Amino acid sequence: MNTIEVEPKLIKLKIKDIDVFLEDYEPGKGKITISSFNYGAFTFYWGSMGSDLKDFLLRINGDYFAGKLSNNSYVFDAKGSTKNVRKHIREELSYELPRYKFMSAQKEMREAIKNLEYVSSNNEFVARMIDLPDNLMCYDLDYKEEREFKDIIEGVFKSEPWHFIAEKLSNEYKWLVSLHKDLKKVLLTF
Repeated sequence: MNTIEVEPKLIKLKIKDIDVFLEDYEPGKGKITISSFNYGAFTFYWGSMGSDLKDFLLRINGDYFAGKLSNNSYVFDAKGSTKNVRKHIREELSYELPRYKFMSAQKEMREAIKNLEYVSSNNEFVARMIDLPDNLMCYDLDYKEEREFKDIIEGVFKSEPWHFIAEKLSNEYKWLVSLHKDLKKVLLTF
């Protein structure tokens, strides 16, 4: 069986300490490879660009570029997730759990919620949310008050805690958006 190999047109660029390789295979088809000491390697192939790779990269925006190359566009946001929990308690439980009711238990609960800001993954966040009501020590409450307080907050913490999970753009994604901006400047010079 005979095969035909087409040598791609290769352009090698150096942007700061980053190596960028642009390969045009044939009109409308090309690949970019990026190698960075800090962020690793990225590659993407476009099979239908409508132009050569250089013109295509000049036409697209940074979000599209980063979205195609990034392995992790979004990452878990512990502070945002904790903020969602606080907002829910403040807005949805204001009638059942006013500030003046179960004050010492609420203070302890706020401290436990503050500690959620330091979890490192969404799985850890969910596990800590589920365990939180059971781990609160409500010293100033009698048994009936403690049960009432825990019944109120268990609805928040134990039923579907993953709805509070927030995400943010990853540093990798932001870096790729920034790199695209620098790449466009370099591409405009030739």
